[in-house]
Amino acid sequence: NVMYLEFTKNLESKIPITRSFAIDLAKGHYLGNKYDAGYKNEWFFFKAGAYNQCSTGVVRCKNEGIEAGDYTQVSFYQLDIKH
Repeated sequence: NVMYLEFTKNLESKIPITRSFAIDLAKGHYLGNKYDAGYKNEWFFFKAGAYNQCSTGVVRCKNEGIEAGDYTQVSFYQLDIKH
């Protein structure tokens, strides 16, 4: 249930800046928030990211890691946020 995030900026520089986060989604209350209400009143939205299809339910994915192909990865080269 842990979501790992890593953000890197200034990729072209000699010293890129990277920030890493490990968030236990099962515990909830991340940064004091009970749930993500950021898009609560929006009719349609898209969250940038990867949606892993490794499910132990219907498709019986065993979640055996990278060697077995049970992983997902996403890279952003540019992400524009508009409000």
